Amino acid sequence: MAAGAHNFKIEQGATFNNTITYKNAAGTAINISGSDITLKAKDNRSDTNFVITLSIGAGITLSNPSAGTFTISIPASTTAAYKFNRADYDLDITISGVVTRLLTGQIQIIKSVNG
Repeated sequence: MAAGAHNFKIEQGATFNNTITYKNAAGTAINISGSDITLKAKDNRSDTNFVITLSIGAGITLSNPSAGTFTISIPASTTAAYKFNRADYDLDITISGVVTRLLTGQIQIIKSVNG
């Protein structure tokens, strides 16, 4: 199955939370217990440095693994420090050694008028 395409908007200086449920093509939740999930973003896909790197325990939490649910959380202090306007990202999950790209797209930073 090809990765879904989804763009995120993050408000600079605000806490970002997004809960995602991983389901198969039939719409049944996939148990993600014991999985590894990463979100990595770059200003440009050809760049060598990541502007965002999240993983389980560092921005990603398995909210309800047996129901396929996990949450991406970025604190306000972190989003306040983002200097980029847009970044390309990939969200990957590894279950039993098999890596699947769940989502791909862009992250747009909505700049704060406060700074």
